Amino acid sequence: MCAESVCFATAVISEMMASHRVDTLVEQLTLEEAVTLLAGHDAWHTAPVERLGIPRMRVSDGPAGVRGTRFGGVPSLNVPCGSRQR
Repeated sequence: MCAESVCFATAVISEMMASHRVDTLVEQLTLEEAVTLLAGHDAWHTAPVERLGIPRMRVSDGPAGVRGTRFGGVPSLNVPCGSRQR
């Protein structure tokens, strides 16, 4: 176990390194690859960019919560937020 400040510093450095790697990968994307990532492969997955080692990723929509690609569970009730401003 590490001291709290050391663990925090390690986490910050790790996040900075990951952020730098993402920035580097984004800079290397061609226009076609960037558009393909935005458009996706299907409703729930991004398209991989094999040239850069970017795998296919599963995504989810927000309004109904994270639910994945199967819809066999218990249905939920979605109602407008009571604090919505008019």
